[in-house]
Order: sequence, then structure tokens, then C-alpha cells
Amino acid sequence: MSIQSTKNYELFKFLPENRDIKSSILEKLTKSIKRNNFLCDFPIIVDSNYNVLDGQHRLAVAKALKLPIYYIISNTIKSDDMAFVNDAGGKWIREDYIKHFAEKGNVNYVKLRDLLKKLNIPIHEAIIYIGGEKRVSKSLRDGTYIYDIVEDNFIEYFNKFKTVTEVLKGYLPNAAFHYSRCWRRALYLFVQAPTTDYDHFMRKLPYCLNRLRPTLRIADALTILNSIQEFQKHGKNKEQGE
Repeated sequence: MSIQSTKNYELFKFLPENRDIKSSILEKLTKSIKRNNFLCDFPIIVDSNYNVLDGQHRLAVAKALKLPIYYIISNTIKSDDMAFVNDAGGKWIREDYIKHFAEKGNVNYVKLRDLLKKLNIPIHEAIIYIGGEKRVSKSLRDGTYIYDIVEDNFIEYFNKFKTVTEVLKGYLPNAAFHYSRCWRRALYLFVQAPTTDYDHFMRKLPYCLNRLRPTLRIADALTILNSIQEFQKHGKNKEQGE
């Protein structure tokens, strides 16, 4: 494969299934190339139709600085290989894989992307509630992710979870424990449990704030949450200060 160069930037096309161009990477590359133009040593890779498979950030910087862009036409690298050849801009993260497979029409990734947008949360937070972080992360990368979320239920539980966290922020503005992964996972499991009386729990929560404490165990956090739910549920609780 021979290396070619051009200033005809319009020759190249960006694939929608590639990851988004990140301003932080552009800024870093721009400073680096201004200091030492290495574009000739790191040509971008395109297919026979000039779709950019690797180097979209370098192309954007070259265009902005009006520098020649060096490129190689590959007949072997396909769009499915982009995650493995895009190391110059940093390794792909889970959001990049979701965008990639969603843009390629994988309905499981489309549904997941739409859910994340609807709830306005990143995938790393959603995984806390979905559970199985290693399994989900691996399947997202492999393109084998299966969307098995019961959406209406998930949204209902998430909204309850969000309400509780907002209440805790109001009562305990200086406490940080309820932001931890352990507590968020425990709280989501609690609000979706069939034994949870959510309305009763919310009424009793303000009177049981002294029971809340940091913990690294989901089981311990669940025990605390269940004790709040049981507070004065079967007669008057004699604990002082609650």
C-alpha cells in the first residue's frame, strides 16, 4: 500500500458508525502537530470509497491547519475493524461501541442508545442498575449485546431511584456515600424489589436518616434500606431520635 497526500479534504467521507470526533482530542492533536507535524508518519486509512476508517481526528486537524493529509487506501480493513485500528485517538469506550453498532442497524444497540438518551444517563451509570458489568461491557464490545430490558419497568424503577437520591441530597447535602456504586446499586435493587413498600419508605425516610451510613457491601446497604421501610410499620418504634 502506497502513501498518498492531498489537500482536497472533501475527498474523504466520515462514516456514521465511527465514534464521535472529540474536541479534547482535536485540541491535543492541534497543539502537537503545530509543534511537530508528524502527519506524514501517521497516514490515515481509508477504503476504496475514501471512507475514513482510521484518522478522522488527524484529518480534521489537517483541514483546520490547511496542511496536506497523508492517507493509505486499504482493501482489507472494513468498518467493523475501526475499533481495533483507532488507537491514535485513544481506545474506544463503551459509548463508542454503542454508536458504532447502532449506526450499523443493530436493533439491540439502537434500543439501548435510545433508552440512555431518554433517561439522560451514560452507559457506565446504566450498567450499575442493569447489573453484570463485565458481561455487559464484553458483549457491547463484541457486538453481541442483547437488549433484554423491560423498558417500562426500568424507567419506573429508575425514576423512583432518582427521587430517593434527590431527597437524600436535600436532607444530607454534605454526605457522599449515596453517590457510591455500592449504594446506587443497592438502592436500585431495593426500589424494584416486590417486597418494597415505596410510599411507606418515602414517608419514613426523613425520620431514619441517622441509620444511613457508608458501606462497601450491597447486602449491608439493602439491610439499612429495609430497616427504614420497617420503621413503625407494625406499631410504634421506640428508638429515640427517629
